[in-house]
Amino acid sequence: MPSTSAVYGNIQQDIITEKEPTNPSSFYGLSKLVAENYIKLFSELFGLPFTILRYANVYGPRQQPKGDGGVVSVFS
Repeated sequence: MPSTSAVYGNIQQDIITEKEPTNPSSFYGLSKLVAENYIKLFSELFGLPFTILRYANVYGPRQQPKGDGGVVSVFS
């Protein structure tokens, strides 16, 4: 499942690892964290293995230099 580094909130570190505590500061980060928890619970109940990747600054062909994550397109 694709998630986001927004689950960590406004963390003031250059490097974030998955061991950092989650503390979302936006509805987007909170919604992704809730989805992660649903997946973890489903796995515990039904034994389905899962992988969650917390992407940061994803870039693609239709990236716009506005809004969240636009920093990559601004600098490239």
